[in-house]
Amino acid sequence: MTDAELSALFSAVSGAQENVAEADADLMARVLRDAIEMQPGARAAMRRSSPLEELFRALGGWMGVGGLAAASITGVLLGFNVSGEVPGVTTFLTLDTAIVDPFTGFDVLLEEG
Repeated sequence: MTDAELSALFSAVSGAQENVAEADADLMARVLRDAIEMQPGARAAMRRSSPLEELFRALGGWMGVGGLAAASITGVLLGFNVSGEVPGVTTFLTLDTAIVDPFTGFDVLLEEG
């Protein structure tokens, strides 16, 4: 194919593209509706979900809701069942009865010679 034939072909195609009629809006709406109906998961995607279902999905499904429920129940049980103070934590924080030195004997390693 020569350059003259190629340019004639391109000019014929570009002229044909200028004469294309626009599709009717009603036709386009019907085509799009039919296309949506033909997709496999379209009906499930078009179905509106309740706010509770959206919250359930946002929390991560059964695993997320299960972990949140377990942590909530543990917190409630600890809040009701622990009477007074937690002895180990308060002893460590107030340092009344014991001083904990995690580096006991470490100074031996720092000596030279």
